[in-house]
Amino acid sequence: AAEILLSAAAYHRLLQHSQHIVDALLLEIARAWRAPRLYVSLQRIERQAYRIADRLGLEIEVVTKDCGVRIPAEELKRLWSSMIHLIRNALDHGIEPPEERLESGKDAQGTLRLETIEREGHIELVVADDGRGINWERVRTKAKSLGLPHTTEDDLLEALFHDGFSTRDQVSEISGRGIGMAALRHDIADLGG
Repeated sequence: AAEILLSAAAYHRLLQHSQHIVDALLLEIARAWRAPRLYVSLQRIERQAYRIADRLGLEIEVVTKDCGVRIPAEELKRLWSSMIHLIRNALDHGIEPPEERLESGKDAQGTLRLETIEREGHIELVVADDGRGINWERVRTKAKSLGLPHTTEDDLLEALFHDGFSTRDQVSEISGRGIGMAALRHDIADLGG
């Protein structure tokens, strides 16, 4: 896909002249061109993921895919700040060290996927890894010890987002404080997600 670059003056002239001859939807689309593509923020998250993986001694490939949507940066600023908690969890809890991956028949290099999808007027942000997955028995045990509901799948999912919840026994520089997922959920809810 080719990009068209306009000077700020040409862009403003286009908007000024368009107001008189085009409908509101088209004008709104033209205004949205000023907003940065989500891909720019995904690339920032990608660079952070590589730095975190390096500190953890992990070998990863980050696969970034964007649907081309543009959203004003200020609308998602808090989300991008709290997204790093999800990336830390994916790397510190999910993706195994290279030797463990090899022993289980996987490639030494793990994969972290960052993707935006536009569906029915909504934007979905996908973060996925090919790591060991969530240890649901560990979640159940920890939820029970904290007095949280822990009998159903929904209970366990809710526990993951409970403020102060972590399956780590010790806090590390990367994770274990139990505040990240609760903060991320709060920021997503504030955005209507």
